[in-house]
Amino acid sequence: MRGSPLCAAFAALLLGAPARAEWVDWVLDADVAARYDSNVNRASEGSEREWDFSFRPSARAGRYFQLAERTRLLAAADLAGEVYTDFGQLDAIETGGELALLHKLGVGDAPWLRGFATGGQRSVRDGDRSGPQFTVGLAVGKRLSPRLDVRFRYAFGRTWGGSTDAAVAGAPHDVFDQEHHDLTLDGSALLTDALLLGAGFTYRRGDFDSNAQQSRFSVLARNDVEAVARDDVFGGWVYRIEGNSYSPFVRLNYGLTDHWSCELGYRFQLAEGDGDGLRYRSHAVTALVLFRY
Repeated sequence: MRGSPLCAAFAALLLGAPARAEWVDWVLDADVAARYDSNVNRASEGSEREWDFSFRPSARAGRYFQLAERTRLLAAADLAGEVYTDFGQLDAIETGGELALLHKLGVGDAPWLRGFATGGQRSVRDGDRSGPQFTVGLAVGKRLSPRLDVRFRYAFGRTWGGSTDAAVAGAPHDVFDQEHHDLTLDGSALLTDALLLGAGFTYRRGDFDSNAQQSRFSVLARNDVEAVARDDVFGGWVYRIEGNSYSPFVRLNYGLTDHWSCELGYRFQLAEGDGDGLRYRSHAVTALVLFRY
C-alpha cells in the first residue's frame, strides 16, 4: 500500500526518528515553505507588532554510513533561502551541514538515540543579522505502536551577528550574539494511510532579541536588557534579553506520491524576559510542499 510506508518514512523524516537510515543510504530532500508570522519583529507592545509573509526554499544532500549493525553516521550539506514580502532586509541565504550519529538500542520497536551537530553561515541583507551559527544536541524516541511514536530532543544553539550600530554610548550592542537551550517533546500519529498528525511543545531558555519603536526609551529603564542597538529594519531599537520561551505546535502532513507530500502547521510562541518581564507573543502558520528521495 502506498500511504502506510510513505507516511512512516515522512514521520521519521519530519520528526527526527532514525528510521530514515533503514530506508536509504543517500539523502536528497527539498521543500518550499510559505509562512505567516503575526509578530515578525518580536515586539513587546501590541501597537508596534509587524506581520509579514515569507517564502523559504531549502534543499539537503547527504549520505548514511553504516558503522555497526544498529549504528549509522549521517553527513549532509544544507542550502536554504528566505524571502519576505514587506521586510526585504530580512531576506537571507543559509549554507551549512550536519553530522549525526544514529543508534538503535535493539530490534523492532526498541528506543533509538540520535546525537547531532549542525553548523553554517546565515547571510542576511541586513548585515547586522548575518553571522555563523551552530547547534549540538541529542534526541531519543520510541515507536509505541504501528501508528504512534514519541520523541524528546535537547539542543544547544549559538549564533553570532554582524557589527551593529550602538544605540547608547557605552552600552553593549552585540544584540545578535545569542545562545539558548531547547527542550522539545513531540509525537506523531498516523490517522490514515496517508495522513500524519504531529504535535508537541518546545521550551527554550536563553537569549532572544526584540524590537521597540515608540516605547524604546522605557526599554532602557528595565534592568534585564543585556544589549541594545539601532534597528535598521523595523526602526527604533532592537535589544537582547535573557528569558524563557514556550511554544506549542501542531502540524498535518499528507502523502501525495511516493516522494511528495504537503504539510500545514501552526505554532504559538510566548517569550518572557527575566527581571522586569519584557515579553512578546506571536502566531505562525506554515504551509509546505516537500520532496523526499
